Amino acid sequence: MLLTLLGVRRAAADQSQTVVLVTSERHTKLEHRIRAELLSLDFRVEELDTVEGTASLEDLSLERDAIAAMRVTAAGEAVELWVRAKEPDGAKTREFVPMSRRRGVDVNAIFVVEVFRARLVKLGLAREQPEPAPPQVEPPRAELAPPMPPPMPPVGVSPKAFWAAIGAGGAYSPGGLGTNPVLLGGIRVAPAAWISTAVFVAWQPLSRTILELEGQADVRASFVGVGLDFPIRSERLEASIGLGGALVVAEMRGHAEAPFRGTDDSVFAPAPVLRSGLVWRSSELLGLRGDLVGGVAIPRVAVRFDGRETHYWGRPFALLSLGVEIGLF
Repeated sequence: MLLTLLGVRRAAADQSQTVVLVTSERHTKLEHRIRAELLSLDFRVEELDTVEGTASLEDLSLERDAIAAMRVTAAGEAVELWVRAKEPDGAKTREFVPMSRRRGVDVNAIFVVEVFRARLVKLGLAREQPEPAPPQVEPPRAELAPPMPPPMPPVGVSPKAFWAAIGAGGAYSPGGLGTNPVLLGGIRVAPAAWISTAVFVAWQPLSRTILELEGQADVRASFVGVGLDFPIRSERLEASIGLGGALVVAEMRGHAEAPFRGTDDSVFAPAPVLRSGLVWRSSELLGLRGDLVGGVAIPRVAVRFDGRETHYWGRPFALLSLGVEIGLF
């Protein structure tokens, strides 16, 4: 009887199929959990580190005669999955299975393996209903079974693509007006992981007062702009650099006594800008954001008393701010 059971297990092992798993030091918990799930389904798992697994997953599966290969992307946003039939001209499929911090490591790993099994069924490499497990002749594993996962979200789940930001900071320009406090607001849309577009407004709530012999001027400089940013993401941090354009709006109100006369004026000047930002995300919905914006107003905004220029703003100018960013959808 014992020999018969051993023969059954050896035959089952011979029929198991190989999956290549490319590992790294950045996502070890998720990779170990995926490996455990694959082993529990009687797949052979051949692990390669990132240096060995630099080739495409298709090439790695062919070199090792494996039916599938997997690896977690550098930012941990998804798991790249390659599945192929054993025949040289058989069907094959490649996709990226998205990960979500809300699901946690265990559920993400189960999600990946379930998608993998679904692709095997689609390619005719497995039945939709698993076969009953053969009788066990050795003690069960010490590893605890994972808790029952919540209902799986659809494959299309992805991080937020539409963000709103609000913050405060200071704007500076040489020319006598010094540093002025500003309030910053903006909307950002990220259609892809490597690019985003933004509309932003910097408003100076308090006027800067200038006193000269001819009278007094209250000056307020704000601007509204658009930008194109190129982010680099990790699990929690996102750094970006980009460029764009802004419209500087300077409001000036003059006060004077005879023989001089004070006037009110609004000046508009376009300005190319460079942008950089750094975001630390506490969740998929909330992040702490810092921004640095620099530009040059063309032409610069000037303040004149009795025909003489005393102060100017905008060539160049810089804004530094800190605020929060909220994911809307």
